[in-house]
Amino acid sequence: MPTHLIRFMATTNYSPTNTILTTLLVLSSMTVRELVSAHLPNAVLAAIIYTLYNIYTGDIAGPLAIGIDFISYAVAILIGFIVITPILDRAFDSSAT
Repeated sequence: MPTHLIRFMATTNYSPTNTILTTLLVLSSMTVRELVSAHLPNAVLAAIIYTLYNIYTGDIAGPLAIGIDFISYAVAILIGFIVITPILDRAFDSSAT
C-alpha cells in the first residue's frame, strides 16, 4: 500500500463511507493504463453481450444506433470496473481485518 495512503488513514478520521476520496487515492497509486488493460477485455465482452441482447429484443435497429450503444456500454462498464475494483480490493484486503 502506498505510504501516502497509510499516512492519510493514520492521520485523519478515516471511515469506509468516504469511498470517493479513498478511490481517488488508490487510483493515484495505480496507473490508469494498468487498470484499462486489465478490465478492457471484460468490458468489451459485456458490451457485446448487452448489445446483442438489445438487438435480439428489438430495442435498437440501425447500424449507427448499434455502434453508439456498443461504445457507450463499453465505456460505462469499463469506468465501472475501474472505479469499483480499488474499492473492493480495499474492502476485502486481508490486512484490513
